[in-house]
Amino acid sequence: MRFSKWQALGNTYLLVERTDLEDPFEPDDARRLCDPHQGVGADGVLEIADIRGAEADLIVWNPDGSTAELSGNGARIAAMWLARRSGVAFPRLHVGGRTVPARVGDDEVEVDLGDVDVGKPEALEI
Repeated sequence: MRFSKWQALGNTYLLVERTDLEDPFEPDDARRLCDPHQGVGADGVLEIADIRGAEADLIVWNPDGSTAELSGNGARIAAMWLARRSGVAFPRLHVGGRTVPARVGDDEVEVDLGDVDVGKPEALEI
């Protein structure tokens, strides 16, 4: 399996392209690769599932083999990778049911993750 290892603000991710895989990426692959003792060691795996110019579908795999809805640093890494690959400064990622526009310049990446919904506020008695 071919992959590259990236970091953003201390988070390390392995990036794989689905087109480079002989078999579909599986939860066991994420667990094995992310293991710091018997694998490469990473906070997760970024699977680039489909590329259309400066847009790509992204799947974020957690070290336990589950998938995440989104990772801010993972999105920054994927945006930098896509910008370098496509030569475009404004790539777009599709991840977790949302579109994440990005702006890439030199070694800086800005992603618009949209509004955060943490649910209904709740008062607690102390």
